[in-house]
Amino acid sequence: GPFFLYLNRSQFLLQQGHAVDDVLYFYGDVVPNFVRLKRDDPAHVLPGYDYDATDEDALLHTLPIRGGRISSPAGNTYRLLVLPAGRRLSLAALEQIANYVELGGSIAGPVPIEPTGNVDEKTQQRFSQLTRALWDGCAEASHAYGAGTVFCNVDSRAALRSLKVAPDFEDDSKQLDYVHRADADTDIYFVRNTSAHAVDAIARFRVSGRTPEIWNAVDGSIAPQLRYESENGRTRMPLHLDPFGSVFVVFSQKAGVHATQVLKDDKPVAAKLQDLPANQWTIAFQPDRGAPAGPQPLHDFESWTASPDPGVRYFSGTATYRTTVDVKRVANEQVFLTFTDIREICTVRINGKNAGTLWAMPYRLNITGSLAEGKNRSEEHTS
Repeated sequence: GPFFLYLNRSQFLLQQGHAVDDVLYFYGDVVPNFVRLKRDDPAHVLPGYDYDATDEDALLHTLPIRGGRISSPAGNTYRLLVLPAGRRLSLAALEQIANYVELGGSIAGPVPIEPTGNVDEKTQQRFSQLTRALWDGCAEASHAYGAGTVFCNVDSRAALRSLKVAPDFEDDSKQLDYVHRADADTDIYFVRNTSAHAVDAIARFRVSGRTPEIWNAVDGSIAPQLRYESENGRTRMPLHLDPFGSVFVVFSQKAGVHATQVLKDDKPVAAKLQDLPANQWTIAFQPDRGAPAGPQPLHDFESWTASPDPGVRYFSGTATYRTTVDVKRVANEQVFLTFTDIREICTVRINGKNAGTLWAMPYRLNITGSLAEGKNRSEEHTS
């Protein structure tokens, strides 16, 4: 059904290529230890950047150093390694970190205070030697070591700015979160609205030279974003997300002719709205389930559980809302049917034909292809 199609589309896109994370957070090997939730942000990079987490085994044996950067097996490369807050490292981990910085890598974190475990004098001396060499210049915020850089605190965002790494994603509403994946010449951003209200924001993506497309995993539609601007190696574009809504923004096509602003009579273009009040609708409940029989006039859009009629208040099943809409077709105009709320799933039929199923915010359906000139019958089967 539609819900599983949504999952399939989302999973397919989120399995493409590799994650784009600028920071690798090393959480050490001090017990107890575990990977924390993303929102805890132990790497101190949110929002605007993202991070991966690694343990000591992966740092030593799975993540190679190439060109002065730590790489993941999937293909991601990290610009900054953030050290654990506990300030205890094994000698093996410290030696790997020193090698990484000497080859051109960057680390952020205060000087470790001691090695982990019970160590002999030789190990302790080697550990002390390396910590002095790496952090000896920490009278300043950062200093060079070999071909790399040591940032002496955990201000990862300041470190990334110093490395001239622009935020991967920003929006002026501060309500959006993202995941970024890259595959060859394609960048895929999953952007979600974390709030219970609609958001209209200007979003900035760290991609340039390609046209953004809006991929909607709910209905499978793909639409090029014709209005956008390029600035300083990033793409700036308007983005609308309904309450808790989400979209994929995909950059795969070379940039072409596009709009930076849409005006009509020197004013921004706005959608035309037509309200369908409750008194234009009837409701018919599934028979033999205790609810009133036959079509019933509708006086208000309200939860069935608020009805004074026990047959409606305790009804369980499918009810059909019906109305007739007079439509005047306009060339190239798109028509959407939008609901404020639905409990729990709704199948829409226009003129007797299935137009789609709604189950998640935003409760909006493109019905352009289902409409005819003049009178149109609309049925909403709600369960």
